[in-house]
Amino acid sequence: RILSLVENYRIHLIAPAYLNEDELAKFHSSLREVLSFIRCSTDKQQLIKLVKNNKRFTALDRNAAMVINACTNAEFKIDSKSEVVDVCKAIAEIRDEGHTEGFVEGRAEGALEANKETALRMLKEGSFSYGMISAMTSLPLEEVERLAGNSTDFSGEQAVQ
Repeated sequence: RILSLVENYRIHLIAPAYLNEDELAKFHSSLREVLSFIRCSTDKQQLIKLVKNNKRFTALDRNAAMVINACTNAEFKIDSKSEVVDVCKAIAEIRDEGHTEGFVEGRAEGALEANKETALRMLKEGSFSYGMISAMTSLPLEEVERLAGNSTDFSGEQAVQ
């Protein structure tokens, strides 16, 4: 009964992954860049090549950039006052942020490993309490206890608790 009240509209779907270059060239609005970006979004190298080789990505309509963000989770920073977005610059910023985050994470992991090595040396020394080792290395007491359980001193015996 409800179906008799609903119009039977024809729906045309576009699957960007299945469009070739000739089909994309038929679009003359920023929809071409949106579909191209979506199509290449799963292949990093292809995406970088697309953006570098297409001048239209240097001044992409703000709304088109917002559609790309929504469809691909690209997370471009889009200035609310600007009418256009430089996608090349936005990708470079994302990449730079990734490098910075990786660097910071790597330094934190390196510091943690250095603290663990210091704790192991202190455990092998045998004259430091677990609490003192924890305080001096900023490792949780549980981690120091775990390290003590897994470490052996220079003579091959379990570390002193």
